[in-house]
Amino acid sequence: MVHTNGDAAVEFALEAMEDLLPEYGTNDLRHRFATNTMAAAYTPDSAASPERTLTLLSTWLGHADPAHTYWYLEASPRLLALAAARLEPDQGRRP
Repeated sequence: MVHTNGDAAVEFALEAMEDLLPEYGTNDLRHRFATNTMAAAYTPDSAASPERTLTLLSTWLGHADPAHTYWYLEASPRLLALAAARLEPDQGRRP
């Protein structure tokens, strides 16, 4: 049992998580959080640095080394496409 100290927002969040867990599971939610966080950093209008975001994400996920967090980049076609577009912004445009 998690102690919420009577915080209604925390209790609500925990109840919402419990409702999602049977359908998704904790690893699914963790993966979704990681990929969405990285995708937000890679979007063209983001002021966030993907490198800094990856380091922060590594800390938030409890990884001892940011290299362990790179898996999230490799496991998501969406993230791979966003990273590739950042490296080659003119890809797909014709001269």
